[in-house]
Amino acid sequence: MPIQWNYPGILAVLAILCISFYLMRETLFSSLPDVFNPSISQISLRSLLCVSILAAQRGGLEVKRVHDGKTKNVKDKDGGTINPVTDGDFRSHYVMMRTLVDAFPGLKVISEEHDDALEAHHTSVYVGPVDKTCPSDVLAAIPYDTKIPLDHLQLWIDPLDATQEYTEDLLDYVTTMVGIAIKGRAVGGVIHKPFATAANKKIFWAWKDQGISENLKNSSPPNESLKIIISRSHSGNVDETARTAFAGQTLEIIPAGGAGYKTVEVLTGRANVYLHTTKIKKWDLCAPNGLLNAVGGRLSTLAGTEVDYTAPVVANDVVNTGGVIAAVADHATYVTAFSTLNAAKPSR
Repeated sequence: MPIQWNYPGILAVLAILCISFYLMRETLFSSLPDVFNPSISQISLRSLLCVSILAAQRGGLEVKRVHDGKTKNVKDKDGGTINPVTDGDFRSHYVMMRTLVDAFPGLKVISEEHDDALEAHHTSVYVGPVDKTCPSDVLAAIPYDTKIPLDHLQLWIDPLDATQEYTEDLLDYVTTMVGIAIKGRAVGGVIHKPFATAANKKIFWAWKDQGISENLKNSSPPNESLKIIISRSHSGNVDETARTAFAGQTLEIIPAGGAGYKTVEVLTGRANVYLHTTKIKKWDLCAPNGLLNAVGGRLSTLAGTEVDYTAPVVANDVVNTGGVIAAVADHATYVTAFSTLNAAKPSR
């Protein structure tokens, strides 16, 4: 007896199988980390943050290895004595850059140490595979993930902030940083202190409207006096400016090294405001700016304008010339005081 094929039934079964396969595929692959996809157009917010933490930690390990091996090989970036660079800078740059771009091909990453010839000299530095597992504190703080268009992102990395202090063995000031910007606006970042000994004072991270590290919670600015933290090596006229702007108030001026360190002091309540009146590069500011935005604070120029972190077109685009006011609270008060003063006496 010949077999009678039920063609409509067969087509219906095949259609159901195709739909089931498609849904299963979408479910499976949407849950995989972006590092498995070499041609991504959108990436996971949480994965990017976790890989940024990993990059900052890896950079910190290189900075520490070079210090512990006493092979800093100090040079002058500009032929002078106030802008040093070391093998720690370059090795940290290489592992941080490779960690980020290997995880997210096509991601725009701007780094302080981006000399191609010098980078080629450090290609023997072991980077290792990207660890795709997020730390438990990140998973707890950001339980729900979201996707971000790759071309909306700009990452600014500082592979060794406070190089001058690094060469002087003032290691508490040293940080490695990853700043995350979306369409030019800082939204998050990582500040890592490779020489810190206490685990809860080693790494600080945040993403606006998503989550912050535990060590950034429940900190309030000091109220016994106005504590203003400034650069110890690029102070410009900050001390004079602060005492003029806040005449009559009890002030404590705290000289310190590194934009990352000074920002952490503000974030954790050991200083009210970080002030800077001379030029400063945007890789020094993007991570601090992102963390401050995430906790409800603000970082701006002295005039109160936002810093733009759009990927640079020309060399001057990496420089912020308007000074810095960074605070968790009362930012508008500092802007009012310093914008008037700044109009009368431009920062040098």
